[in-house]
Parts: sequence; structure tokens; C-alpha cells
Amino acid sequence: MFIKPDLCRALLHTLSGPGLAVRHLSQARYDVVVVGGGIMGSSTAHWLASRREGLKIGVIEPDPSYNTSATTLSVGGLRQQFSLHENIQIGLYARDFMRNYPYSLFGDQVNTSTVPDVRFQPHGYLFLASEAGYDILKDNHQNQAECGASTVMLSTSQLNEKFPWLNTDGVVAGCYGGDHEGWFDPWALLQAFKLSAVSQGVEYITGRATSFEHSDGQPCQVSVTKADGSGVEVDFDKLLIAAGGDSGHVGLLAGIGMGQGDMGVAIPVEKRKRYVYVPHCPEGPGMDCPLVIDPCGVYFRREGQGGNYLCGQSPTEEQEPEDTDLEVVDMDWFDEQVWPVMASR
Repeated sequence: MFIKPDLCRALLHTLSGPGLAVRHLSQARYDVVVVGGGIMGSSTAHWLASRREGLKIGVIEPDPSYNTSATTLSVGGLRQQFSLHENIQIGLYARDFMRNYPYSLFGDQVNTSTVPDVRFQPHGYLFLASEAGYDILKDNHQNQAECGASTVMLSTSQLNEKFPWLNTDGVVAGCYGGDHEGWFDPWALLQAFKLSAVSQGVEYITGRATSFEHSDGQPCQVSVTKADGSGVEVDFDKLLIAAGGDSGHVGLLAGIGMGQGDMGVAIPVEKRKRYVYVPHCPEGPGMDCPLVIDPCGVYFRREGQGGNYLCGQSPTEEQEPEDTDLEVVDMDWFDEQVWPVMASR
């Protein structure tokens, strides 16, 4: 199934459910095919269509509900607190983009009542450092300042004054992004990019890329299997893989990592499972609570006004989950690794 651009005007008024309306098409050749219709694939389709009018772009996405997409399962964070200048500059661009949304995506003439509300919450990130991590935090802040970011270093006394609910035991400093950082609704932003892409002629194919044909050693056609078992062959000039954790696998299907020259280098991406928990803490910090990152890596932030919080912690290499089944959740990880730190902090 495909989304046609001539549906876009109606979609502006009927955006609902798990995704945009779709219908069958006969066209099966594109200048660019994007495998993966999450936030990366859909935003790339939007920018390609914006910068080159008339470019025929097709996006292959197996699940328009995005039920297990990394996009919709993420905490939707936006920050400039990185160590590399390139990442900081990307964060600055994202800050300005989000400040100017929806005009930054749809243009100056957009009717704001007809596009998704991404609900940006500018409550900042707060990285905390122990004595062992202070120099790293300070160096990172210096890099951020060199790039023009507005992050600020806070001493323990300043942290206590600004966030009186925060327990600063074992903390010597923090770096705070203020209203230049925060989080947003990733589902809504994905739908906004998708809507903009469709309005510019991008077509979405609902199905899974299962195999590729090649010409002169380069992929030129992809077989797409739909949910009902039927298939369609899609020809293309250029291929872009934006399939999240499946990108390495899709690359191998396309022969990337199995050929000569550039095609002999595999895409170094594979799935990793992370746990994000939603505890209810009615007596917890209020709406001024930033996304707090403890020196040990445990993070938490407020989610809405109902006393819920999102929290988690990335494991070490030795602690990596052995499977990627999202139906299997390790509650012991929350009880033993996350909650004790979050409660004491």
C-alpha cells in the first residue's frame, strides 16, 4: 500500500489512528527508496523532497502503527549536552527547529490547528557529576560553550537552591540546559514529518523489504512483502537505509558487506534492547523537574501532570540483554539498578 500526495489535503484534517490513510498504487519506480519510515526515514524523505522538487521518493515501512519502533518507544529527548562538537551543533539545530515548529517544518503559511502538536517541554537536561566525573563534565561543557550552547555549570549549593528536592550526596557539580533542552512527543513529530513528506509527493509503501536485485554490483530493485502475503517489486536509482536496529540486517539483504569496494563494508548497526520504566510517584518533583542523569547513568524525568516518571539506565557491555524481544521486560533491573538510585536522588 502507498500514500499518495493528492490525499494530503484531506489528511491535514483527518490525521488520527495509527498513521496516515493509505491506498494501492501501481507505480513502482523511484529516484530514491528509503527503507524505514520512522523519524529518520520520514524526516529524510521530507528534506529530500524539500530540496529537490520533482524527486520521486518511496518509503518502505512494515508497520504504520510504529508499535515497536525506536522512534515511538524513545523518551523523545532534545539536548546540546554532548562531548563532540558535531553532536552539539546538531542539538543546536534541533533546538531552533523545535522552537519554530510548526513553521520550521510546514512553512510560514501553515494553519497550526491542522498539524500535530509535538508538545515540546522545555525543562532541560541536568547531568550530575561525582568527583571522579567532574573533569569530563567540565570539558564537555567547554565544548558546548565553544559551539554556542547555553548550558551552565552549577555547584552543589546552586543545585540545592534551584532544585531543593534534589539530594546532592556524592555530587560535586551539575550541567543544566534550561529551556534550551527538553523533550517532545515523538509520535506526533513522526506524523508531522510524514505528513509534510506526503504533501511534497513522497509515497509510503506498507510492507517489509525482503530481498534485493542488483545491477553492476549495486542494489537496484527491492521486493516488498505486504501483510497479506502479496508482494511488489520496486525499482530505484538510490537506496537509503533508515531501519533503526534492523539496518545492519537490511544492509546484508541489499548485499552491503558482501560485495566489492564500498559494498564490502557491512553497516555496523545491530539491535540493542533498553528498558524504560514508568513509576508513579505522586509526591515526586513538580513540573520544574528536568531530565536528570545521575553519575551512575540512571536517568529520570517527569511525564505529564499525573505523578508519572520515565526512568531507566543503559547497561554495560557485560550487562547487555541476551535477547531483543520487547515483550520480555526485566523488572529486576528496575528494582535493583534503577529505583534505588532514583528514590535516593
